[in-house]
Parts: sequence; C-alpha cells; structure tokens
Amino acid sequence: MSPNRRSTVGPFTPENPQPRNAFASTVHGLEDLAADELAELGTRVRSVRKRQVLIAAPTLTGVPRTVDDLLVQVAETADPGPTKPDLARLWPLLDAADLAPVAADFASGEPVLTVSASIGASIGGRRTYNRHDLEAVVGAFLAERLGARFATRSGGARPPLGAAEWRAVLGPEGLLLGYRGRRPPLHRRPWKTASIPGTLHPPVAAAMARLAGIEAGMTVLDPCCGAGTILVEAAELAPGAYVSGSDLDPAAIAAAAVNISEFSGAAASAIGNPATPVAAGSTPESIPASMVGELAAPAGAAGGTSGHTGAFASMAGDPAGLDAHAAGDTGHRRIALATADAARLPVPTGSVDRIVTNPAWGRQVAERRGFGALLAEWRRIIARDGRLVCLIPQELLGHFDTGRWKLAETRTLSLSGRHPVVVVAEPRFRPGA
Repeated sequence: MSPNRRSTVGPFTPENPQPRNAFASTVHGLEDLAADELAELGTRVRSVRKRQVLIAAPTLTGVPRTVDDLLVQVAETADPGPTKPDLARLWPLLDAADLAPVAADFASGEPVLTVSASIGASIGGRRTYNRHDLEAVVGAFLAERLGARFATRSGGARPPLGAAEWRAVLGPEGLLLGYRGRRPPLHRRPWKTASIPGTLHPPVAAAMARLAGIEAGMTVLDPCCGAGTILVEAAELAPGAYVSGSDLDPAAIAAAAVNISEFSGAAASAIGNPATPVAAGSTPESIPASMVGELAAPAGAAGGTSGHTGAFASMAGDPAGLDAHAAGDTGHRRIALATADAARLPVPTGSVDRIVTNPAWGRQVAERRGFGALLAEWRRIIARDGRLVCLIPQELLGHFDTGRWKLAETRTLSLSGRHPVVVVAEPRFRPGA
C-alpha cells in the first residue's frame, strides 16, 4: 500500500464489525495476490475461488489495484444445476437475497438494471445453458423485486447509459450475486485515456509491480512500456521510486505520455490535507460507499514526463527526478520516458534495480527483436540484487535456461483467451564475477 494512504480503519474484528460482505473479481492466476492486497487494505478474506476473492464486510483503507472489480454481495446460493430447466430453481434460491443495503443506491438513478454473468464448471455435469440464459433469469428476478426494467446484453446489446450493474458468478461452489451500481469497474482506470494494440490489463500490471518488490529509492524500468500501464502502476505502488519507460514505437511513447499526464493531474488535484477524509464517491475509482472508510489522498506519479532527452538521468539517482506538487513536496518522483530499442538501452551496466515489462509477443504487436536479445540486454543493465518481472508466452520460457538467470517464480494467467506466464527472475553471477 502506498505510504500516502494512512490506515484509519482497523482490521475486521468481533469488536469492530462491518455492515456487508463483498467479493472481488480478478484475473485467474492472480487470486492470491488480490487476496493479500485486500487483507492489507483492512479486510478479512473469507475464501478464495477461481477468479473470485470473498471478503468479510470490508471498510477499505484504499482502492485495490490487483482486482478487476469489487461488488457488494447480496446473495450466495447453491448451484441450481447443469441443465437449462434447472435455472428455474434460482428464483426460490434468490428469494433470500437481501437487497435492502443497496436499494437506496439503486433508487438514486433510473430504474434500469443490467446483469453480467460468468459461468464455471458444474459438479453435476456439463452445463447446457450460457451466460445470457443466466443473465435473463437473474435480471427478471431483480426487475420484479426492484420494480425496474431489465436491459439485456443478449445479441451484443449495450446496456443503456445509467443502468445499474449487477454481477452473477456461477461455479461449482454455487452462485454469487453482487452489485456494482452505476460506476465503472475498477479495472477501467480513469487515467488510461490513450491506448495501443497489445496494451496491458491494469490489474495485471499492478500485480507485476507487486511481484517486483518495488521500494522507495529503487530504479525501475519498463523497456517495452507501450501505453505506460506498468509505469503508472509501479509509481502508484512505490511513489518514491525512480520509474522510467522506453519503447521503440513513437506512438507508444505518445500514448504513455498522455496517460502519465492524466494520472499525474489526478494525483495532484487529489493532494490536500492528509487528515481530511476523502468522501465516498469522490475517489478516482469509486467503490460502494459501505466499503469505504476514511481514505488519505491517493498517491501517484507526479509532474508528467521529463521528455525524451536525458530521460534516464533519474536512474542514476539524480535528485532532479524529484518533483513537487503545487500543494507541496510530496516525495513523488516523475516518470521518465524515452524512445529507445529494448535490446540497446542507453542505460549503464548494473544500474537498474527492477525491470518490469510486457514485451511484444509477435501477435498484436510485431516483435522487433528476438526475446533472447532482449534478455541479454536486460541482464547487462540489471543490478546484482535486481529482479526482472515479465509477461511472456509459455514458449519463451526456455530462454531462461542459460544459467544467467534464476527463476524465482512463474505463474500462468488466463488472459483474453490466452495463457501467458508471469516470470520473476533474478540474475546469476559466476563466483568471483
């Protein structure tokens, strides 16, 4: 958690009960990291399932970044069964749903609701219905209970503007029904206004930054920075780090500059008296009011970019990289950008503490250099006690079998229909080298 987010609400205890349960959705493969982050933010994790983390009645001390979304839990039922006629059993199962805690929020806007659903395996056999069938049943139930209109997503229809969002998650453990309301999901970062092909999902970038173990004062580089997603998430995690990014594509650098500027502006405008609570709904990524405690101002990278010339100066510990907000010196360091070849970086040998990156896979973005050439260059610039975290296709794992890297961890993700691997590696040195 950012040091600028002071915890003002203690952990969940019998002496400090909270009003509601909730569940977080996350990328498959990141569930444990999401659970750890939620615990750090003051919640008690009830259970961890595939793509879901169930938490006990949270009052959060910050906005979780490794999750796709966070929803108020209104119901948890048994699995209705694997066949389409079994879906009729959901009505009596959902009758016990307690909608009262979210009714006021729902009533604050148009009486229109939409349901998004995901379906996992059933212990009773192969399911004979799809997510649209589940959405229709849950939507009809909610519409009747709330006196509202259900807007279907079937056939690719888009929900009308202002429709309240509900989420149904069906798996072997049963059905979870959650309420998001009318805010965007947490993975949709407000600062990410520019994009390029192959841009990284922000919660994955946040998880990679956590795996890197970034601390204040470290030099952090993303040599394939794309639209700057990893750069912003790294700066959010460790505001006192020297964060730099490079890319050979000028369009990527332009997109990163836009996103960093948007993020920096949001962070600057949010900084004020740290003793003043931030009201629920006023945070850049709002979460349900019942989940928000007193939040200190969110941290972030400040001051925009330093331009392309001399952009890596801060990596040598140049204090000129320190930027001050108009509201006062917050200790956040600006994010530097440069146009550079990831296999021929203008960086001194052994000068980078952490490399966190998502190199081109040759699918959405063409490979300009072979992965072996990239690894050789990154091995040159990384510090002896440094760490590399990268997201790659599984077929590239063999490049680490050279004796020059030690694999500390690998984890397979389920991401947009593919299964890339997050690699955490540390450099090997010969004795006496």
